[in-house]
Amino acid sequence: MKVVFHCILIQSILVIISFIVPFFFNIMDVIAPLEGTNFDEEISFRLFRGLSNTSGSAHSVVLSIGALLAFYFYSIEKHKIYLISILFFFLAAAINGRTGVILIALFAVLYILQNLKKGKMIKPILIALFAFFIGQNVVNYFFSFSNRNQEIGVWYSEAFSFLDNDKQKNSAFYDDFEDKHIFFPDTTVGILFGVGNDTDQYLIGKGSDSGMIKNIFSFGIILTIAFYIFLCYKLYKSGQSMGDAEFYLSIGIIVVLLISEYKEPFLVKTFLAKLIFIVVIGRNWNTKHKMIF
Repeated sequence: MKVVFHCILIQSILVIISFIVPFFFNIMDVIAPLEGTNFDEEISFRLFRGLSNTSGSAHSVVLSIGALLAFYFYSIEKHKIYLISILFFFLAAAINGRTGVILIALFAVLYILQNLKKGKMIKPILIALFAFFIGQNVVNYFFSFSNRNQEIGVWYSEAFSFLDNDKQKNSAFYDDFEDKHIFFPDTTVGILFGVGNDTDQYLIGKGSDSGMIKNIFSFGIILTIAFYIFLCYKLYKSGQSMGDAEFYLSIGIIVVLLISEYKEPFLVKTFLAKLIFIVVIGRNWNTKHKMIF
């Protein structure tokens, strides 16, 4: 798993450097050209992706897994370098997409809850709050390098509008997502058993990016719920018989799975499923656990 951690850390550093050094970005862009995206490459500020040919939410989720691993290794080894690395993951995720930022914030909450279970409260809360405070200020500082600082700031701040009911009601981020992406088949039979096709009919205003909605359209809500319950249950059980740190990692992966799939089809259309598989296999290998799940 440390190989995965270090690879994501290097990638995060490359993202940050490419954001502040145009020449370095041009080199990265030649090595790893950007492939299909849903934003304008000419004007978007979400192009700084390091050695990756994708950007946006999918990339930010992958970067957030680096933070999850950092919390995991810190719980075991207590080396402060892991806490420092979270700042790099936070900043790189913020540059690419809001989903990864939200996930890292949730990982910090899970870290606090994990330590509360062990009777420790003050130190983990201070660590999480300090990391979040520093992370937010570092993000604001780096965004100031862009001549579109105000636009980026508004876009980024919408990630946390769920903490404020008034902002959530007026958030273009949530309104746009709910209006355009959360809908179901027209018939009861279609909802229960699916209609056998995807929802990618954007030309007529019918298209959802949500992986959960796509699965409901494909094979129905019954099999969709059964699939996610089975997957989460196996992840939960695989960590329950191990130590607290391993159990924390399982819960973190479940959070990644549910939030990312709610927003986009990460398990089907990206390599996130492979990355999660590698992390779980690596954890079980380290702990001499024979089960894959």
